[in-house]
Amino acid sequence: MPGKHHGPKWDGYSRTIHYEISGAGRIDYQYCSATTEGADGDAHAVVKILTIDLTSH
Repeated sequence: MPGKHHGPKWDGYSRTIHYEISGAGRIDYQYCSATTEGADGDAHAVVKILTIDLTSH
């Protein structure tokens, strides 16, 4: 499906966000403001880095 690869990879996470590193490349990430992943199960914000591309510029 076209465009589906930018959707959330995990329940509750954002679409993929592209962050441009000026003159250096790009980081693609998704975030969740209140996930309960982890051993303690407490709600907290998480950013998951999907890719770091240093050749995009």
